[in-house]
Amino acid sequence: MAIDPNNASHILIATRSGTRGVASNGGGAVTAPGPATGVYESTDGGATFTLTRSGTAFEVKFDPSHAGVAYATLGGVGLIRSTTGGTTWETIFSGTRGRCSFSPVTLGNGNTRVYLSDANAGSTGSQAYRVDDAGQPAATLTASSNAAWTRLSNPVDGTPGYASYGYRDGQCTLRHGHRLSREPAEHGRRSRA
Repeated sequence: MAIDPNNASHILIATRSGTRGVASNGGGAVTAPGPATGVYESTDGGATFTLTRSGTAFEVKFDPSHAGVAYATLGGVGLIRSTTGGTTWETIFSGTRGRCSFSPVTLGNGNTRVYLSDANAGSTGSQAYRVDDAGQPAATLTASSNAAWTRLSNPVDGTPGYASYGYRDGQCTLRHGHRLSREPAEHGRRSRA
């Protein structure tokens, strides 16, 4: 859930199906019935909500320094952005993996940097990425298989920079001392392998 820092009556919620008796990241259980999943928006403090983007939504956050901008992750879609406060959405990181997580931070130049990780269940390695200007046009950010994004991790197990495996499973195992840390606004520091 994200509450608009400029308007406490404006709320966004990311929803996905749960399963009875098992976390939604697990498998093999019966999915509980419920309303459509995705990103919901309320402009009346939570009295009512409207589905603005359907899908399996994992996270939603407002941009830390740009009013009216929000981000959400959708399984099988990637990272989406709204420049209308959550009413309409566009993809800014295209991905087919089942789960994404992200963190937007403000840089000293006023741009929004986004850190993103994505993975599938079942022993596949997760990947970590970053973009230093999330305000670029969506077509620029997704062109040539997300070429505007910098990959911070190595996809080969047992090599320096390998992030993790089992990210969507019950436990996440970090490998080879890989760290992904939040950077001070004016000091660019790379993740260390």
